[in-house]
Amino acid sequence: DPLAESELLTCSRLDSSFNHLFVKLQPEALPAQLHLANLQTGQVLQTYLTEPMSQVRSLNKGQYQLTLSQENRILLDELFVLENCRENLTDLTLSGNILYEEAGDGDEQTTNTGPQGESGNTSGHASWAFSVLPGNGPLNMDEQSLEAYLHSLGLNTQDFTTIESRGVSIYPNPGNRYEAVNFRFIGLGDIPFTIQIFDSKGNLMSTEAFRPEGNVDEYHYHFRVDGSYFIRFNSATYSETQQLRIKSNLR
Repeated sequence: DPLAESELLTCSRLDSSFNHLFVKLQPEALPAQLHLANLQTGQVLQTYLTEPMSQVRSLNKGQYQLTLSQENRILLDELFVLENCRENLTDLTLSGNILYEEAGDGDEQTTNTGPQGESGNTSGHASWAFSVLPGNGPLNMDEQSLEAYLHSLGLNTQDFTTIESRGVSIYPNPGNRYEAVNFRFIGLGDIPFTIQIFDSKGNLMSTEAFRPEGNVDEYHYHFRVDGSYFIRFNSATYSETQQLRIKSNLR
């Protein structure tokens, strides 16, 4: 069997609002590092895998690169493209927070560069959620086997909110100059983080230190200038880069 495999359950198959990525590793391939990047928005997730089966939820439109590696070898390196889950998607709102905004026909798109030189557009994006799944996963990594495995765990493939996850959520996004933007840390308690804030050209503007307490904790930051920003959350075991827009005329 391959040491590392991945499979996508897209929103067209799940009839949901987002796409989901599943990763399976053989026990001899553990531990390993997962690196997932949206090459269009500059959003990046990096974490260490210590269990065979894991999931990254709420992937939106873009070209992605997934790399699974150990210190001296690449286990998996692949590119894939995802489309919008809804046609003409604008200001999709979930639980009161704007998670993703896609420019419609005739709207201007602006390209900028992330902190590592990634090219991204000014659209907002969903906050991804990483989680570990029980057991060794399905025997075969295909859509039908994966759905059967999830059902065997009692999981609804159209709603994964019951799975314990970890990640960072930025809200409101877009934000404005008049109120703080919240960085919500989920499932990352007692891990020291460095928060780096970059402008749209990749220039480092500020470095903050924060150690979340408990399962959910928040850090608040005021942005004084409208524009696009890249926010990098970095720790010894988990890192993530997201894009934020400040648009004060939304107030």
